[in-house]
Amino acid sequence: MDPKASHAPLLSYAAGLAPERFTLRPSHPLLIVWLPFSLLAMGLALFGCLRYNAVAGTRFTADQIAVAVVGMNLGPFVGPLFSTGGFGEPFYVRLFPIPVVLLIVGWLPFILIRRPIRTAWALAAIALNALAGVAWYGSAVLALAYYLG
Repeated sequence: MDPKASHAPLLSYAAGLAPERFTLRPSHPLLIVWLPFSLLAMGLALFGCLRYNAVAGTRFTADQIAVAVVGMNLGPFVGPLFSTGGFGEPFYVRLFPIPVVLLIVGWLPFILIRRPIRTAWALAAIALNALAGVAWYGSAVLALAYYLG
């Protein structure tokens, strides 16, 4: 048996010949999109909210703000979840469908497609998922600003 033959697939990959197919797995958007967006959004929101609280002097303590910022993973519900106005406010009723629809559309390829696809399609699916992440955390930041206001 030729020792080079048993390592041929490994050597072709190491030589820069990337495979043409990519398998969509739910772990890809979680690790590539949602974890970085979540950490970035929570860090920026915590910094901004604590700074705003120091200047404006809202009724919230730093611990209450930190809990609301961690709740940003709930998306557009972060504001009504922590505010006294509840879910009846029209701001949240109008805001809710946008990130939720983008979230569903962004996750559909990862749920429905089980076979390997071209890398370009996989990158398009990850980009769509990134757009859903921006909408989700962007709506949470707006809701958090509304909560502090």
